[in-house]
Amino acid sequence: MGNIIWLCSYPKSGNTWLRLFLCELLYPHNSNQPFYLDPIPTATTRSLLDHYADVELSDLTDHEVRELRPLLYEELSSKAGETVFLKLHDACSRTPTGKPLISQNATKGMVYIVRNPLDIVASYAFHLNKTIDEAIAKMNEQESIASAKDKLNPQIPYLLGSWSYHVQSWLENDYAIPVFVLKYEDLFAEPVNWFSKVLNFAHLQCTEDEIIRAIEATDFQKLKEEEDQNPFPEKHINAPRFFRKGQVQNWREELSSQQVNRIISDHGKMMKKLGYL
Repeated sequence: MGNIIWLCSYPKSGNTWLRLFLCELLYPHNSNQPFYLDPIPTATTRSLLDHYADVELSDLTDHEVRELRPLLYEELSSKAGETVFLKLHDACSRTPTGKPLISQNATKGMVYIVRNPLDIVASYAFHLNKTIDEAIAKMNEQESIASAKDKLNPQIPYLLGSWSYHVQSWLENDYAIPVFVLKYEDLFAEPVNWFSKVLNFAHLQCTEDEIIRAIEATDFQKLKEEEDQNPFPEKHINAPRFFRKGQVQNWREELSSQQVNRIISDHGKMMKKLGYL
Protein backbone atom coordinates (compact mmCIF):
# COMPACT_ATOMS: atom_id res chain seq x y z
CA MET A 1 0.00 0.00 0.00
CA GLY A 2 1.21 3.48 -0.88
CA ASN A 3 0.55 6.99 0.40
CA ILE A 4 -1.59 8.52 -2.35
CA ILE A 5 -5.30 9.11 -1.94
CA TRP A 6 -6.70 9.92 -5.37
CA LEU A 7 -9.50 12.47 -5.64
CA CYS A 8 -11.03 11.25 -8.87
CA SER A 9 -14.03 12.44 -10.87
CA TYR A 10 -15.41 13.29 -14.25
CA PRO A 11 -14.97 17.06 -14.79
CA LYS A 12 -17.39 19.45 -13.05
CA SER A 13 -18.41 16.95 -10.39
CA GLY A 14 -17.16 18.72 -7.25
CA ASN A 15 -13.49 17.78 -7.23
CA THR A 16 -12.32 21.36 -6.79
CA TRP A 17 -14.64 21.95 -3.84
CA LEU A 18 -13.24 18.86 -2.11
CA ARG A 19 -9.65 19.93 -2.78
CA LEU A 20 -10.23 23.46 -1.50
CA PHE A 21 -11.87 22.07 1.64
CA LEU A 22 -8.99 19.67 2.33
CA CYS A 23 -6.37 22.35 1.72
CA GLU A 24 -8.18 24.73 4.05
CA LEU A 25 -8.51 22.06 6.73
CA LEU A 26 -5.19 20.22 6.56
CA TYR A 27 -2.59 22.64 5.22
CA PRO A 28 -2.07 25.92 7.13
CA HIS A 29 -1.40 28.81 4.80
CA ASN A 30 -1.62 32.55 4.46
CA SER A 31 -5.32 33.39 4.48
CA ASN A 32 -4.61 36.18 1.99
CA GLN A 33 -3.56 33.64 -0.64
CA PRO A 34 -6.62 33.01 -2.84
CA PHE A 35 -7.60 29.52 -4.00
CA TYR A 36 -4.92 27.63 -2.09
CA LEU A 37 -4.58 24.30 -3.93
CA ASP A 38 -0.80 23.83 -3.97
CA PRO A 39 -0.74 20.78 -1.64
CA ILE A 40 -3.17 18.83 -3.86
CA PRO A 41 -1.94 19.06 -7.46
CA THR A 42 -3.45 17.42 -10.50
CA ALA A 43 -1.93 14.03 -11.32
CA THR A 44 -1.49 14.97 -14.98
CA THR A 45 0.46 18.17 -14.29
CA ARG A 46 3.55 18.04 -16.49
CA SER A 47 5.84 19.84 -14.02
CA LEU A 48 4.84 17.43 -11.23
CA LEU A 49 5.71 14.37 -13.31
CA ASP A 50 8.87 15.96 -14.71
CA HIS A 51 10.07 16.32 -11.12
CA TYR A 52 10.03 12.55 -10.59
CA ALA A 53 11.24 11.52 -14.05
CA ASP A 54 14.82 11.21 -15.25
CA VAL A 55 13.80 12.80 -18.55
CA GLU A 56 11.56 15.65 -19.60
CA LEU A 57 8.19 14.27 -20.65
CA SER A 58 8.12 16.62 -23.63
CA ASP A 59 10.92 14.49 -25.12
CA LEU A 60 8.73 11.35 -25.00
CA THR A 61 5.80 10.13 -27.06
CA ASP A 62 2.33 10.02 -25.50
CA HIS A 63 2.58 6.21 -25.25
CA GLU A 64 5.94 6.45 -23.50
CA VAL A 65 4.57 8.98 -21.04
CA ARG A 66 1.57 6.79 -20.33
CA GLU A 67 3.83 3.79 -19.71
CA LEU A 68 5.96 5.83 -17.32
CA ARG A 69 3.16 7.35 -15.26
CA PRO A 70 2.60 4.43 -12.81
CA LEU A 71 6.30 4.40 -11.94
CA LEU A 72 6.33 8.15 -11.35
CA TYR A 73 3.36 7.90 -9.00
CA GLU A 74 5.11 5.11 -7.10
CA GLU A 75 8.17 7.32 -6.77
CA LEU A 76 6.03 10.23 -5.56
CA SER A 77 4.27 8.00 -3.04
CA SER A 78 7.53 6.57 -1.74
CA LYS A 79 9.13 9.96 -1.23
CA ALA A 80 6.03 11.48 0.39
CA GLY A 81 6.35 9.43 3.56
CA GLU A 82 2.79 10.34 4.59
CA THR A 83 -0.69 10.62 3.11
CA VAL A 84 -0.85 12.84 0.04
CA PHE A 85 -3.82 13.73 -2.16
CA LEU A 86 -3.78 13.97 -5.95
CA LYS A 87 -6.58 15.13 -8.24
CA LEU A 88 -7.34 12.72 -11.09
CA HIS A 89 -9.66 13.05 -14.09
CA ASP A 90 -8.45 9.92 -15.93
CA ALA A 91 -10.86 7.09 -16.53
CA CYS A 92 -9.62 3.78 -15.16
CA SER A 93 -7.30 2.30 -17.75
CA ARG A 94 -3.97 0.58 -18.31
CA THR A 95 -0.68 1.48 -19.90
CA PRO A 96 0.19 0.30 -23.43
CA THR A 97 1.82 -2.81 -21.90
CA GLY A 98 -1.16 -3.56 -19.66
CA LYS A 99 -0.03 -2.16 -16.31
CA PRO A 100 -2.60 -0.39 -14.09
CA LEU A 101 -2.37 3.37 -14.47
CA ILE A 102 -2.27 3.66 -10.69
CA SER A 103 -0.74 0.79 -8.77
CA GLN A 104 -1.36 -0.63 -5.32
CA ASN A 105 2.22 0.29 -4.46
CA ALA A 106 1.38 3.97 -4.94
CA THR A 107 -2.16 3.95 -3.59
CA LYS A 108 -3.74 4.26 -0.17
CA GLY A 109 -7.24 4.69 -1.58
CA MET A 110 -9.51 6.69 -3.85
CA VAL A 111 -12.38 9.09 -3.26
CA TYR A 112 -14.52 8.93 -6.39
CA ILE A 113 -16.81 11.97 -6.68
CA VAL A 114 -19.89 11.46 -8.83
CA ARG A 115 -22.58 13.96 -9.85
CA ASN A 116 -25.84 13.78 -11.76
CA PRO A 117 -24.95 14.21 -15.46
CA LEU A 118 -28.06 16.33 -15.91
CA ASP A 119 -26.43 18.91 -13.64
CA ILE A 120 -22.92 18.42 -15.00
CA VAL A 121 -23.78 19.25 -18.58
CA ALA A 122 -24.60 22.97 -18.21
CA SER A 123 -21.57 23.46 -15.97
CA TYR A 124 -19.36 21.60 -18.44
CA ALA A 125 -20.69 23.66 -21.34
CA PHE A 126 -19.89 26.85 -19.43
CA HIS A 127 -16.44 25.52 -18.52
CA LEU A 128 -15.58 24.73 -22.15
CA ASN A 129 -17.42 27.76 -23.54
CA LYS A 130 -19.53 25.39 -25.64
CA THR A 131 -23.27 25.03 -26.18
CA ILE A 132 -25.20 22.61 -24.01
CA ASP A 133 -25.79 20.37 -27.02
CA GLU A 134 -22.05 20.29 -27.70
CA ALA A 135 -21.39 19.41 -24.05
CA ILE A 136 -23.95 16.60 -24.21
CA ALA A 137 -22.14 15.17 -27.24
CA LYS A 138 -18.77 15.56 -25.50
CA MET A 139 -20.02 13.67 -22.44
CA ASN A 140 -20.93 10.71 -24.65
CA GLU A 141 -17.63 10.42 -26.54
CA GLN A 142 -16.44 6.92 -25.77
CA GLU A 143 -12.81 7.55 -26.71
CA SER A 144 -12.54 11.11 -25.44
CA ILE A 145 -8.95 12.16 -24.80
CA ALA A 146 -8.20 15.35 -22.91
CA SER A 147 -5.17 16.76 -24.70
CA ALA A 148 -3.61 19.74 -26.39
CA LYS A 149 -1.49 19.92 -29.53
CA ASP A 150 1.29 21.74 -27.68
CA LYS A 151 3.71 19.19 -26.17
CA LEU A 152 4.62 21.81 -23.55
CA ASN A 153 1.04 22.16 -22.37
CA PRO A 154 0.94 22.24 -18.54
CA GLN A 155 -1.23 19.08 -18.59
CA ILE A 156 -0.30 15.82 -20.28
CA PRO A 157 -2.97 13.96 -22.33
CA TYR A 158 -5.25 11.55 -20.48
CA LEU A 159 -8.17 9.25 -21.25
CA LEU A 160 -11.50 10.70 -20.18
CA GLY A 161 -14.13 8.70 -22.05
CA SER A 162 -17.85 9.26 -21.72
CA TRP A 163 -19.47 10.07 -18.38
CA SER A 164 -20.93 6.57 -18.10
CA TYR A 165 -17.66 4.92 -19.07
CA HIS A 166 -15.71 7.04 -16.60
CA VAL A 167 -18.00 6.18 -13.69
CA GLN A 168 -18.23 2.49 -14.55
CA SER A 169 -14.49 2.18 -15.10
CA TRP A 170 -13.77 3.20 -11.52
CA LEU A 171 -16.74 1.68 -9.72
CA GLU A 172 -15.99 -1.68 -11.35
CA ASN A 173 -12.20 -1.35 -11.53
CA ASP A 174 -9.94 -4.37 -11.16
CA TYR A 175 -7.10 -2.47 -9.51
CA ALA A 176 -7.94 -3.92 -6.05
CA ILE A 177 -7.74 -0.51 -4.38
CA PRO A 178 -10.20 0.88 -1.80
CA VAL A 179 -12.73 3.26 -3.40
CA PHE A 180 -15.03 5.57 -1.42
CA VAL A 181 -17.90 6.85 -3.58
CA LEU A 182 -18.94 10.42 -2.75
CA LYS A 183 -22.07 11.80 -4.40
CA TYR A 184 -22.02 15.55 -4.95
CA GLU A 185 -25.67 15.73 -4.00
CA ASP A 186 -24.99 14.14 -0.60
CA LEU A 187 -22.07 16.48 0.01
CA PHE A 188 -24.22 19.48 -0.93
CA ALA A 189 -27.04 18.42 1.42
CA GLU A 190 -24.91 17.34 4.40
CA PRO A 191 -21.38 18.73 4.05
CA VAL A 192 -20.28 18.14 7.66
CA ASN A 193 -21.40 14.51 7.56
CA TRP A 194 -19.86 13.67 4.19
CA PHE A 195 -16.64 15.61 4.56
CA SER A 196 -16.23 13.75 7.87
CA LYS A 197 -16.70 10.44 6.05
CA VAL A 198 -13.97 11.41 3.58
CA LEU A 199 -11.60 12.17 6.45
CA ASN A 200 -12.44 8.88 8.14
CA PHE A 201 -11.72 7.04 4.90
CA ALA A 202 -8.34 8.78 4.75
CA HIS A 203 -7.69 7.95 8.44
CA LEU A 204 -7.36 11.65 9.28
CA GLN A 205 -8.62 13.02 12.58
CA CYS A 206 -10.18 16.49 12.78
CA THR A 207 -12.69 18.04 15.14
CA GLU A 208 -16.18 18.96 14.00
CA ASP A 209 -15.41 22.63 14.68
CA GLU A 210 -12.37 22.44 12.40
CA ILE A 211 -14.48 20.82 9.69
CA ILE A 212 -17.20 23.45 9.99
CA ARG A 213 -14.66 26.29 9.77
CA ALA A 214 -13.16 24.77 6.61
CA ILE A 215 -16.64 24.39 5.08
CA GLU A 216 -17.47 28.01 5.86
CA ALA A 217 -14.15 29.17 4.38
CA THR A 218 -14.89 27.34 1.12
CA ASP A 219 -18.53 28.34 0.83
CA PHE A 220 -19.46 28.52 -2.86
CA GLN A 221 -20.65 32.13 -2.70
CA LYS A 222 -17.37 33.14 -1.06
CA LEU A 223 -15.46 31.38 -3.82
CA LYS A 224 -17.46 33.22 -6.48
CA GLU A 225 -16.80 36.55 -4.77
CA GLU A 226 -13.10 35.71 -4.50
CA GLU A 227 -13.00 34.94 -8.22
CA ASP A 228 -14.46 38.38 -8.89
CA GLN A 229 -11.22 39.76 -7.45
CA ASN A 230 -8.68 37.09 -8.39
CA PRO A 231 -8.70 34.77 -11.42
CA PHE A 232 -9.00 31.08 -10.59
CA PRO A 233 -5.78 29.35 -11.75
CA GLU A 234 -7.52 26.28 -13.22
CA LYS A 235 -10.14 28.11 -15.26
CA HIS A 236 -10.36 26.86 -18.84
CA ILE A 237 -8.81 29.39 -21.20
CA ASN A 238 -12.11 29.81 -23.09
CA ALA A 239 -14.38 30.12 -20.04
CA PRO A 240 -15.47 33.50 -18.64
CA ARG A 241 -14.99 32.21 -15.07
CA PHE A 242 -14.65 28.95 -13.12
CA PHE A 243 -17.26 29.08 -10.36
CA ARG A 244 -20.77 29.21 -11.78
CA LYS A 245 -23.64 27.96 -9.57
CA GLY A 246 -22.62 24.81 -7.72
CA GLN A 247 -26.23 23.82 -7.07
CA VAL A 248 -28.22 20.62 -7.49
CA GLN A 249 -31.28 20.11 -9.69
CA ASN A 250 -30.45 23.18 -11.80
CA TRP A 251 -31.00 21.06 -14.88
CA ARG A 252 -34.75 21.56 -14.40
CA GLU A 253 -34.29 25.22 -15.33
CA GLU A 254 -31.41 24.95 -17.79
CA LEU A 255 -32.19 21.98 -20.04
CA SER A 256 -34.93 21.43 -22.57
CA SER A 257 -36.96 18.22 -22.46
CA GLN A 258 -35.17 17.07 -25.61
CA GLN A 259 -31.79 17.61 -23.96
CA VAL A 260 -32.88 15.76 -20.82
CA ASN A 261 -34.09 12.82 -22.91
CA ARG A 262 -30.85 12.74 -24.86
CA ILE A 263 -28.75 12.56 -21.67
CA ILE A 264 -30.98 9.83 -20.25
CA SER A 265 -30.70 7.93 -23.52
CA ASP A 266 -26.91 8.19 -23.33
CA HIS A 267 -26.45 7.49 -19.63
CA GLY A 268 -29.72 6.12 -18.24
CA LYS A 269 -28.30 2.75 -17.21
CA MET A 270 -25.61 4.28 -15.00
CA MET A 271 -27.96 7.00 -13.74
CA LYS A 272 -30.37 4.32 -12.52
CA LYS A 273 -27.54 2.45 -10.84
CA LEU A 274 -26.59 5.59 -8.92
CA GLY A 275 -30.16 6.54 -8.02
CA TYR A 276 -30.46 9.53 -10.34
CA LEU A 277 -33.49 7.99 -12.10
